[in-house]
Amino acid sequence: MEITILQPRFKDSSHFKDFWIKGNGKELIDFSGAQPNFKDFEKFAPYYYHADEIGDEVVKDVYLTKKFNEASREIEGYIRNGVSENNDVPESVKKLFLQTQKIPDWLDYDLVKSGAELCMRSNLDSLISLRDYCLMGGYDYAYLNKPLIATEALKKVP
Repeated sequence: MEITILQPRFKDSSHFKDFWIKGNGKELIDFSGAQPNFKDFEKFAPYYYHADEIGDEVVKDVYLTKKFNEASREIEGYIRNGVSENNDVPESVKKLFLQTQKIPDWLDYDLVKSGAELCMRSNLDSLISLRDYCLMGGYDYAYLNKPLIATEALKKVP
């Protein structure tokens, strides 16, 4: 399988090494004191190549067929109103929303409420940390840019 061939190349790539030796990864290690290792790298590396195929189909069917604002309003309507098997919407939208609308048996609403309350207590420093270290660090990975480009979010000015 091709993925097996690509995995060692990814691990040994200069971009990957630089991230951990002198990039955001190094800063994260220095800050957290974490000791990353490659013990399970081969086990988890295939997940690097996984994509959200259902989400990609929704983007193709909705965002790439309309203007961004129109597509966003459409998706927001699905989020607010839900989607049923009988709705006249693209099949990809049905597949995504019917899957995400199903509430798992293990969901603990009290835990969700506690998490939401904790997030609401965070201050500006927390938001800056999220933006500067987590979100911006993510730009080091080209595959994360795909949804940002498709949604035109990279063109927005803060």
